[in-house]
Amino acid sequence: MEGMAKRAKWFKTPWAGILLSSLISFGLSFLDFNNIVAAANILYGLGMLLEFSAFIRLRYKYPDLPRPYKVPGGIPFLCLMCLVPAGLTVFAICNYFFMNLCKSKGWIQFITEDNVEQAVEKESKEEEL
Repeated sequence: MEGMAKRAKWFKTPWAGILLSSLISFGLSFLDFNNIVAAANILYGLGMLLEFSAFIRLRYKYPDLPRPYKVPGGIPFLCLMCLVPAGLTVFAICNYFFMNLCKSKGWIQFITEDNVEQAVEKESKEEEL
């Protein structure tokens, strides 16, 4: 990871990290918009989980470290406080993959502009039965 922190001589910017980020963005540009949004949300959720774990670890390992602001409560309270958003994040990520599995198996179907006529025909046939 130290390679990502290499700085350019002129502007002192982390050029290796910027290059990697640009390559990843370029690779994602070939996906459709829904997949880009899903990837961004999953990465954001994973980043939040890292932030929660770092928050708890730093409070545990360095409890007396000077901070501009300190969240009140002990370690059990902080774990409980982070549990709800972490649980929702894990649920959302798992739900995304579960919905894709259900769509690929044909267990569910979402109505889009392309298949709205099929869905209306299927609905009318089911009502006749």
